[in-house]
This record gives sequence, C-alpha cells and structure tokens, in this order.
Amino acid sequence: MSSNKKNIIIHDNFEIYGGAEQLLFQFSKALKIKIFSFYVNKKINNSYFSKFFFSNKSNFDPRIRFLLNFIFYFFFPFNFKKYNNILLSGHFSLMLLKKGLNNKIIYFCHSPPRFIFDNYKLYKKKYKFVYSFILTKKLISIYRNIYIKKLKLCNIIICNSNTSKKRISKYISQKNIHVIYPGIDFKKYYTKKNENFYLSLSRLHWSKRIIEKIITFSNHKLKNTKLIICSHGPLEKKIKKIIKNLEVKNIEFLGKVTDKKKISLLSTCKGLIHIPIREEFGIINLEAIASKKILITTDGGDFEKIFFNNKNVKIIKNYSNSKLLNIIHKIEKNKFKFKPYNSKKFKKKFSINNSINQINKFFKSN
Repeated sequence: MSSNKKNIIIHDNFEIYGGAEQLLFQFSKALKIKIFSFYVNKKINNSYFSKFFFSNKSNFDPRIRFLLNFIFYFFFPFNFKKYNNILLSGHFSLMLLKKGLNNKIIYFCHSPPRFIFDNYKLYKKKYKFVYSFILTKKLISIYRNIYIKKLKLCNIIICNSNTSKKRISKYISQKNIHVIYPGIDFKKYYTKKNENFYLSLSRLHWSKRIIEKIITFSNHKLKNTKLIICSHGPLEKKIKKIIKNLEVKNIEFLGKVTDKKKISLLSTCKGLIHIPIREEFGIINLEAIASKKILITTDGGDFEKIFFNNKNVKIIKNYSNSKLLNIIHKIEKNKFKFKPYNSKKFKKKFSINNSINQINKFFKSN
C-alpha cells in the first residue's frame, strides 16, 4: 500500500458525547487521525471530523436510530482505497466492510450490540412491539447475522474490557481479539470539600438505571440529600417529567454540561452513582476515583474485579433500589469515608496515554 495513504476513524454517529466518543476524540487528537461519521450532535465539537453528513439537535428514537444507521452504513459507497489503517467503532460502521479489502481493519468494540446479544431478552421485554412485529423482527435477525459476518472481515478486534472480549468471543475466534482499557487524564481531576449532593453522569438510557436513582432519592429517608443529574439521552423528556411530577426539591437536572463543569461537580460531590445493567467498562468510574470520591456502581463488568479491594468503591450485586438506598444511608451516617488511594500502577494502567500508545502500536504493526 502506498505510503501517502491516510488513516481514518469511523464511528456510527456522535449523537451523544459518551465514554466511547470521548476516547475516539482523544485518539483523533493524539494520533492526528480524522473521523468519519454519519451524523453529529450540534453541541459536539466537529473540528475532529473529515466528513459527516448532517448535524442534529435532539436524540433520535432508538428504533429510528437503528434504521438510519443500518441503511446508511450498509449502502454507503465508502472509498477504502484512500486509507491504510481504518479504525471502526460502534455497532453499524462494520456494515461498510466487504470482502477483498487490502486495508488493515481494526474494530474497537466498546460493547457488542447488546440489543441482539446479552441483553436481547431485556430489550425484547422493553420494546415488545418492535421485537414481535414481523418486519422489524426479521430486520434484527438479518442485522445480527451480518454483524457476525462483518466481524470476520476485521484484521484486529480490540475490546474495552475482558467482559466485552468474553461476549464477542462467542461468535468469533479469539485469535485476533485484544483488550485495551479506556483511559483518562488523571491530572485534569481534583478534589475539594464535599458538598451535600451525589452526582449522576450516566447517559439517559434505561440500561443506566437513571429512573431508579430518581425513585431512590425521592424516598423520605433522603429528603435532605441531593442528587444532581448531568447528561443527555433518549430518556431526557421522560426524566424531566418524572422529576416534575414527584415535586421533590432534592433532585436537580442540569442536562448536558461542559467538561469543565463536570470536573468541578465531581470535585465537590459526596460520591458518584453509576449503576448500569452489566456494563463492560465505564470511564466515569475512573473519573470518580481520579476525583477522590466514593463510587457506587454495579457488578457484571470488569470493574468488579478491578476494584474488588478498593474501599472507596461500593459495588451493588443483584441491584435493587433498597440496596442503593441502604448504601447512601450508611454514607450519610458517616459509616463510609473515602480512604486515600494513590496507586501509581493503577494510574498508569488507566491513563489515556497508555490507551493511545497501545492503539498506536496496532496502527504501526505489519
């Protein structure tokens, strides 16, 4: 392949600015690689992109988002001849692939599509009509089969955790599957005196249990303890309505905030609450530790093993609202306090520089 060819990152869309999107921007900036994407939220910095086709103001319904992304990436005539290394990311960018490509195809799997794999039953229960309607049922089945076939066209598959690797290994040989943990810049984070609030930074999606947090904090036992919710996502309107209808004074919704504001809130919160359903890896968990704050999270992913001996992390197994309530109640009674944690080995392993160096090795390898 010609040496004047470029590298490129392709990610489904930038509807949100989540952990995956943050990581890709870090890769783009450090390795000087532009990003190709279908669409971008207008609130997101678009200077990293080589091309995107439109920008949107609000979040699409998940069903519409599925159809839009699938159709675009399946039919778009992408010019592979212009590039050496192609880093694919997301659930749908894989649809671009075809047999006989001479490029090095690297797929960064933040998570296999959970709505067709490990969380299939949960999604089917949540979206009964979609999963039972004959046409959409057939489309989901077609997509699942195509996704597995496209995986086999990748030269290298990189997972963000051993949990993701285990999930994807059920459908493809482990031969070329590697793990690169996402990282953060620990120097950006700092700590200040705790104020009387807990923080939620999770995307506004039902799998992140945002509504469960709201219900827990609406309990009279926590009426004097505040919850601040900072994020956006498909449940935004519903969450605003729930908070309004509950008529509680201790829950505040700020929506999407700047990175500077997020770090400031992390520095003064009592703790971060991130309680997703079997999530593989969460960058915001690292942000809590970097900010020297108590982290309340759930089991099911790599963090359960990473933090098993960290006294600042409270892992809820077999989640229930009552368990979350009890943990917060104990913290409020001063039974839990942050213990100094300054592991150089931990910071090195989960630094953004380590993630960038590892991904760069795959770009440079033969």
